[in-house]
Amino acid sequence: MPRYMLDTDTCSHIMKRSNDEVLKRLRKVPVSDVCISVVTKAELLFGVEMSARRKQDEEALNAFLRYAEVRYSQWERSFLCQRCGTLTEQE
Repeated sequence: MPRYMLDTDTCSHIMKRSNDEVLKRLRKVPVSDVCISVVTKAELLFGVEMSARRKQDEEALNAFLRYAEVRYSQWERSFLCQRCGTLTEQE
């Protein structure tokens, strides 16, 4: 189970490699100990949509999401299952 949930600003620093202290700390943590919330994922996706460097930021986000576990609250999971059919109750 993940020990650290990253916020949107931290994820942005990681994707842009713009904060050496964040990157230094992250290198000390196993990937399995890190996650993001579905809200953070949505904020990052929105940021890509609004970006002047959309292609570059989209590539960085896709690379980041390959390693970031996205966590859903029970409410979010139920909503997405019922309304969108995008998740199953087991995911």
